[in-house]
Amino acid sequence: MAEQVKILEVSDGLKMLRASFDFYVDGRATPTLAEFQVMQEACDSMYRIARMLENELSVYRWNEHARRDRDVEMARILDEATRPGSNVKLFPVFHRPILSDGPTGAA
Repeated sequence: MAEQVKILEVSDGLKMLRASFDFYVDGRATPTLAEFQVMQEACDSMYRIARMLENELSVYRWNEHARRDRDVEMARILDEATRPGSNVKLFPVFHRPILSDGPTGAA
């Protein structure tokens, strides 16, 4: 990811935001508009970080599923190729010259 995210940043931010409500819950004070805006900014920041973590996890899961599917398919093909009486045959290997743009030849 382009932006490095601390894994615990969302839960720590939620804990701090929750703690900020304690001052208002018991009726000692009423939040001002500026305080509400700070809380909104904190929520927006945690949302962005949570979304990045979700996307990162989604990519990881998608790749793991693809790897698992590929391994299952490769095992299936190998089983069929090695099964007695199978009609699966390997292609013969032919020597192929390597073409280059060097002084000895052109591609």
